[in-house]
Amino acid sequence: MSNADFKQKAKEYLRTIHAEILDLATDSDILWRFQKEVMQRNARLLKIRSPFIDMLNCSYAHATAARIRRLTDRHKDCISLAKLLDELQNHPALLIRQLGVENMVNRVSRGELQKDLMDLDAACRPVTDYVDKHVAHHDKRPRSAVPKPRVVNAAIDKLIEIFKKYYPSLIGSDTDVVVVPYLEGPLAVFRFAWLPEESTTSR
Repeated sequence: MSNADFKQKAKEYLRTIHAEILDLATDSDILWRFQKEVMQRNARLLKIRSPFIDMLNCSYAHATAARIRRLTDRHKDCISLAKLLDELQNHPALLIRQLGVENMVNRVSRGELQKDLMDLDAACRPVTDYVDKHVAHHDKRPRSAVPKPRVVNAAIDKLIEIFKKYYPSLIGSDTDVVVVPYLEGPLAVFRFAWLPEESTTSR
């Protein structure tokens, strides 16, 4: 595949990858805002066990783990960041980053790209192993522990870091592409009561 053909393919794939990265960053930002600004500031919430909050945390963990797994998948038919960067190794002429408004350039070596891929694998492996053993299916001999929040955060941070580093090489722009967009504060919904006092709704 020529450099031009690969670059065109990469631009198409990056639309899907960008959406996944942005969803990952947005959900992470909202959860940690919720933990810090709602949970940690409300003594009643810290003292109770809520099935709703358990469901919220579990849903976030599974959705986030699945996204991390998709972004690092290397199956021949998938669209993922790891697979795209694997293929980029065959097009070293494209490993040029545009830096700043003065259009300074910085060439990334294939060795640096390979190291970035290894670092990405290392950061995400605890999460992807957990998905393979527990989320995608129930393994008969599960060996992967539930990833701790700091491990999940490290995987998210590494994915965003690597994406932002190589996106300019393939798109030709140094724009900050992982900016979480909010039309309204994501926690504004908690500033009024959700459940009417007289409510007896049940299934």
